[in-house]
Amino acid sequence: RIYRGKDCIDKFLSCMKNIQQKVKEIVSISLPMKPSAQAEYDFIHATKCWACEKKLETDRVRDHCHVTGEYRAITHAACNLNMKERDRLPIIIHNFK
Repeated sequence: RIYRGKDCIDKFLSCMKNIQQKVKEIVSISLPMKPSAQAEYDFIHATKCWACEKKLETDRVRDHCHVTGEYRAITHAACNLNMKERDRLPIIIHNFK
């Protein structure tokens, strides 16, 4: 979006608030993992964590996207918790005055 005017800051902040609300609605969805043969095979045979690449022991879990339900990989339980979706929307502004 492009907008120029004396109230551009107010328009920008209003637009960002609307985007934030839409993102929050999407991220708040939590679908269960879609079962797959690949997820089960990986759970039994995986030797390293997808996230940290360290050796897997008994603390393995099936990582999946909570928005789509798609299976990603096998991770340590702690690594999986560290990958949770954030509730903040980073904004970077170049030459903002």
